[in-house]
Amino acid sequence: MPLYINNKISILYMHIPKTGGAYIEDLLRANSYSQFYWRGKRLTQFDLCTPQHYTLAQLSGVIDLTAITFIFATVRHPYKRLLSEYTMRHPLHDVQIDQWLDEAYGNYLNNPYAYDNHLRPQAEFHQSGTRYYKQEDSFDEKWAFKFENDSSLSLPIKQVPRRKEAKRTHKKILFSDLSYKIRDKYYNLYKNDFKTFNYDPEEID
Repeated sequence: MPLYINNKISILYMHIPKTGGAYIEDLLRANSYSQFYWRGKRLTQFDLCTPQHYTLAQLSGVIDLTAITFIFATVRHPYKRLLSEYTMRHPLHDVQIDQWLDEAYGNYLNNPYAYDNHLRPQAEFHQSGTRYYKQEDSFDEKWAFKFENDSSLSLPIKQVPRRKEAKRTHKKILFSDLSYKIRDKYYNLYKNDFKTFNYDPEEID
Protein backbone atom coordinates (compact mmCIF):
# COMPACT_ATOMS: atom_id res chain seq x y z
CA MET A 1 0.00 0.00 0.00
CA PRO A 2 2.62 2.56 -1.08
CA LEU A 3 2.34 6.19 -0.08
CA TYR A 4 3.94 8.74 -2.41
CA ILE A 5 4.93 12.20 -1.22
CA ASN A 6 6.22 15.19 -3.17
CA ASN A 7 6.47 18.29 -0.96
CA LYS A 8 2.92 18.83 0.35
CA ILE A 9 1.25 16.51 -2.15
CA SER A 10 0.52 12.93 -1.07
CA ILE A 11 -0.84 10.02 -3.10
CA LEU A 12 -1.92 6.72 -1.56
CA TYR A 13 -1.86 3.89 -4.08
CA MET A 14 -3.78 0.90 -2.77
CA HIS A 15 -1.81 -1.72 -4.66
CA ILE A 16 -4.00 -4.78 -4.32
CA PRO A 17 -1.86 -7.91 -4.96
CA LYS A 18 -1.81 -9.20 -8.55
CA THR A 19 -3.58 -6.22 -10.12
CA GLY A 20 -0.58 -4.85 -12.02
CA GLY A 21 0.69 -1.35 -11.49
CA ALA A 22 4.44 -1.45 -12.17
CA TYR A 23 4.00 1.42 -14.65
CA ILE A 24 2.15 3.46 -12.01
CA GLU A 25 4.88 2.99 -9.42
CA ASP A 26 7.60 3.94 -11.91
CA LEU A 27 5.53 6.89 -13.16
CA LEU A 28 5.15 8.43 -9.72
CA ARG A 29 8.81 7.94 -8.85
CA ALA A 30 9.81 9.48 -12.19
CA ASN A 31 7.79 12.55 -11.20
CA SER A 32 9.84 13.03 -8.00
CA TYR A 33 7.49 11.29 -5.57
CA SER A 34 9.22 9.54 -2.67
CA GLN A 35 7.82 6.10 -1.89
CA PHE A 36 6.86 4.88 1.60
CA TYR A 37 5.16 1.76 3.01
CA TRP A 38 6.51 -0.32 0.15
CA ARG A 39 8.26 -3.14 1.91
CA GLY A 40 8.30 -6.77 0.90
CA LYS A 41 9.06 -8.06 4.39
CA ARG A 42 7.07 -7.94 7.60
CA LEU A 43 8.29 -5.30 10.03
CA THR A 44 8.24 -7.85 12.88
CA GLN A 45 7.29 -11.48 13.34
CA PHE A 46 4.00 -10.27 14.81
CA ASP A 47 2.77 -8.49 11.67
CA LEU A 48 -0.13 -10.10 9.83
CA CYS A 49 1.23 -9.11 6.41
CA THR A 50 3.81 -6.87 4.76
CA PRO A 51 3.17 -3.09 4.65
CA GLN A 52 2.81 -3.13 0.87
CA HIS A 53 -0.31 -5.27 1.20
CA TYR A 54 -2.10 -3.50 4.02
CA THR A 55 -5.80 -2.88 3.56
CA LEU A 56 -7.03 0.68 3.89
CA ALA A 57 -8.52 -0.22 7.27
CA GLN A 58 -5.12 -1.41 8.50
CA LEU A 59 -3.38 1.69 7.20
CA SER A 60 -5.91 3.99 8.85
CA GLY A 61 -4.42 2.99 12.18
CA VAL A 62 -0.99 4.17 11.05
CA ILE A 63 -1.57 7.36 9.04
CA ASP A 64 -4.21 10.10 8.85
CA LEU A 65 -6.12 9.25 5.68
CA THR A 66 -7.98 12.58 5.75
CA ALA A 67 -4.67 14.34 5.11
CA ILE A 68 -3.94 12.42 1.89
CA THR A 69 -4.32 14.43 -1.31
CA PHE A 70 -5.55 11.54 -3.49
CA ILE A 71 -6.33 7.88 -2.79
CA PHE A 72 -6.81 5.29 -5.52
CA ALA A 73 -6.61 1.55 -6.17
CA THR A 74 -6.05 -0.81 -9.08
CA VAL A 75 -8.30 -3.84 -9.53
CA ARG A 76 -8.54 -6.83 -11.84
CA HIS A 77 -11.05 -9.46 -12.89
CA PRO A 78 -11.14 -11.77 -9.85
CA TYR A 79 -10.59 -14.97 -11.81
CA LYS A 80 -7.66 -13.57 -13.80
CA ARG A 81 -6.12 -12.32 -10.58
CA LEU A 82 -6.50 -15.80 -9.09
CA LEU A 83 -4.85 -17.53 -12.05
CA SER A 84 -2.03 -14.99 -11.97
CA GLU A 85 -1.44 -15.88 -8.32
CA TYR A 86 -1.15 -19.57 -9.15
CA THR A 87 1.22 -18.91 -12.06
CA MET A 88 3.43 -16.68 -9.90
CA ARG A 89 3.77 -19.39 -7.25
CA HIS A 90 4.02 -22.31 -9.66
CA PRO A 91 5.49 -20.99 -12.94
CA LEU A 92 6.36 -24.52 -14.02
CA HIS A 93 2.84 -25.76 -13.21
CA ASP A 94 4.49 -28.40 -11.04
CA VAL A 95 1.42 -28.54 -8.78
CA GLN A 96 -1.99 -29.35 -10.27
CA ILE A 97 -3.97 -26.12 -10.22
CA ASP A 98 -7.20 -27.55 -8.76
CA GLN A 99 -5.18 -29.11 -5.97
CA TRP A 100 -3.36 -25.87 -5.15
CA LEU A 101 -6.47 -23.68 -5.32
CA ASP A 102 -8.39 -26.07 -3.07
CA GLU A 103 -5.58 -26.00 -0.52
CA ALA A 104 -5.21 -22.23 -0.82
CA TYR A 105 -8.93 -21.75 -0.26
CA GLY A 106 -8.76 -23.70 2.98
CA ASN A 107 -5.72 -21.74 4.11
CA TYR A 108 -7.51 -18.46 3.41
CA LEU A 109 -10.56 -19.50 5.44
CA ASN A 110 -8.26 -20.30 8.36
CA ASN A 111 -6.29 -17.08 7.95
CA PRO A 112 -7.49 -14.21 5.69
CA TYR A 113 -3.91 -12.88 5.67
CA ALA A 114 -2.59 -16.12 4.15
CA TYR A 115 -0.17 -15.67 1.25
CA ASP A 116 0.48 -12.09 2.39
CA ASN A 117 -3.11 -11.00 1.64
CA HIS A 118 -2.88 -12.18 -1.97
CA LEU A 119 -6.19 -14.07 -1.87
CA ARG A 120 -8.20 -11.49 0.05
CA PRO A 121 -11.18 -10.13 -1.95
CA GLN A 122 -10.32 -6.81 -3.56
CA ALA A 123 -13.39 -5.09 -2.12
CA GLU A 124 -11.92 -5.55 1.36
CA PHE A 125 -8.89 -3.41 0.55
CA HIS A 126 -10.65 -0.14 -0.11
CA GLN A 127 -13.41 2.00 1.33
CA SER A 128 -16.47 3.61 -0.21
CA GLY A 129 -15.57 6.56 -2.38
CA THR A 130 -12.09 5.36 -3.30
CA ARG A 131 -11.38 5.79 -7.00
CA TYR A 132 -10.29 2.60 -8.72
CA TYR A 133 -8.80 1.74 -12.10
CA LYS A 134 -9.12 -1.59 -13.89
CA GLN A 135 -6.02 -3.37 -15.10
CA GLU A 136 -7.94 -4.34 -18.23
CA ASP A 137 -8.01 -0.67 -19.30
CA SER A 138 -4.17 -0.66 -19.42
CA PHE A 139 -1.78 1.51 -17.45
CA ASP A 140 0.13 3.65 -19.92
CA GLU A 141 0.62 7.25 -21.05
CA LYS A 142 -3.06 7.55 -21.96
CA TRP A 143 -3.92 6.41 -18.44
CA ALA A 144 -1.53 9.02 -16.99
CA PHE A 145 -3.56 11.81 -18.63
CA LYS A 146 -6.75 10.37 -17.15
CA PHE A 147 -5.09 10.15 -13.74
CA GLU A 148 -4.10 13.83 -13.98
CA ASN A 149 -7.68 14.78 -14.75
CA ASP A 150 -9.14 12.64 -11.95
CA SER A 151 -6.67 13.76 -9.29
CA SER A 152 -6.14 17.37 -10.42
CA LEU A 153 -2.42 16.69 -10.06
CA SER A 154 0.33 17.30 -12.60
CA LEU A 155 2.58 14.54 -13.92
CA PRO A 156 4.95 16.20 -16.42
CA ILE A 157 6.71 12.89 -17.13
CA LYS A 158 4.36 10.28 -18.56
CA GLN A 159 6.70 8.03 -20.49
CA VAL A 160 8.73 5.61 -18.38
CA PRO A 161 10.70 2.50 -19.43
CA ARG A 162 8.66 -0.67 -19.35
CA ARG A 163 9.85 -3.46 -17.09
CA LYS A 164 10.68 -6.72 -18.81
CA GLU A 165 8.07 -9.42 -18.32
CA ALA A 166 9.03 -13.01 -17.71
CA LYS A 167 8.52 -15.20 -20.77
CA ARG A 168 5.80 -17.82 -20.48
CA THR A 169 7.22 -21.28 -21.09
CA HIS A 170 4.06 -23.31 -20.48
CA LYS A 171 0.52 -23.38 -21.78
CA LYS A 172 -1.64 -20.58 -20.46
CA ILE A 173 -3.97 -21.71 -17.68
CA LEU A 174 -7.64 -20.91 -18.31
CA PHE A 175 -10.35 -20.62 -15.69
CA SER A 176 -12.45 -23.01 -17.75
CA ASP A 177 -9.76 -25.64 -17.05
CA LEU A 178 -10.81 -25.70 -13.40
CA SER A 179 -13.33 -28.08 -11.89
CA TYR A 180 -16.81 -26.74 -11.11
CA LYS A 181 -16.16 -27.40 -7.44
CA ILE A 182 -13.22 -24.99 -7.42
CA ARG A 183 -15.05 -22.44 -9.58
CA ASP A 184 -17.99 -22.37 -7.15
CA LYS A 185 -15.73 -21.89 -4.13
CA TYR A 186 -13.98 -18.89 -5.61
CA TYR A 187 -17.13 -17.40 -7.08
CA ASN A 188 -18.59 -17.29 -3.59
CA LEU A 189 -15.36 -15.87 -2.17
CA TYR A 190 -15.20 -13.08 -4.76
CA LYS A 191 -18.91 -12.47 -5.23
CA ASN A 192 -18.66 -8.96 -3.76
CA ASP A 193 -15.75 -8.11 -6.07
CA PHE A 194 -17.86 -8.84 -9.14
CA LYS A 195 -20.58 -6.53 -7.86
CA THR A 196 -18.36 -3.75 -6.50
CA PHE A 197 -16.12 -3.44 -9.54
CA ASN A 198 -18.66 -4.43 -12.20
CA TYR A 199 -16.97 -7.57 -13.47
CA ASP A 200 -18.87 -10.35 -15.21
CA PRO A 201 -18.29 -13.78 -13.61
CA GLU A 202 -19.29 -15.42 -16.89
CA GLU A 203 -16.31 -13.85 -18.68
CA ILE A 204 -13.92 -16.44 -17.39
CA ASP A 205 -11.30 -16.61 -20.18
